[in-house]
Amino acid sequence: MTEYSKLLFGEALGVLIITFAGCGAIMIDALSGGVIGHIGVSLVFGLAYGVAILTLGETGRGHFNPALSIAFAAFGKEPIIPSMIAVAGQIIGAFMAVALLYAILGDVAALGTPFPVADPAMVADADPVYLAAAMETVITAILMFVAMSLSKHGGLAGTRAALGVGATVVLLTLLAGPLDGAAMNPARALAPAVIAGISDGLWIYLLMPVLGGLIGGGVAVMVEKMARRV
Repeated sequence: MTEYSKLLFGEALGVLIITFAGCGAIMIDALSGGVIGHIGVSLVFGLAYGVAILTLGETGRGHFNPALSIAFAAFGKEPIIPSMIAVAGQIIGAFMAVALLYAILGDVAALGTPFPVADPAMVADADPVYLAAAMETVITAILMFVAMSLSKHGGLAGTRAALGVGATVVLLTLLAGPLDGAAMNPARALAPAVIAGISDGLWIYLLMPVLGGLIGGGVAVMVEKMARRV
């Protein structure tokens, strides 16, 4: 297996695990009348991310998220071509996961597609689309900051990265999930939306995490430079 095919396989399988577990938890929660709950869904996403890094961080790059791979490349932490191969693998893995969920569970809970909150009591007079866009940007920036701070040579592997990134995913999903679904991952958002035939608000989950990743990566680079000067 060539280095690029190994990277493609590792990133695809990692995202398959994360998307199958996370979106599956959303779907099963809907089918079971809320047995898993928001806290449970948040834990599933974070645990799945941690498990993927532990088991596949050395096979792929441990990014499992196009927003992270793009930011790692943008700041010179990862070559451009491997990053694009990683993104391709991530998208393939997400579509495979959602296709499996659709085959097993059917078209339930829009297959885990994230949406801006529609509850007027939660958003008051604010625009839910604006809130979702702002929240996706900020939480992905935080995720990217943590990921880059824990990375080695542009990759995420080992217990430290698994615990740090997994815990961050749990934290941010607990925080922002009720407001916008807290996708933080264009591949995880794109696959269920396409298979479920949903396009409303999809741009939020494709563009804003990339912007957030660039912001978080920039902050991480700045902090790294400041630490070297001390």
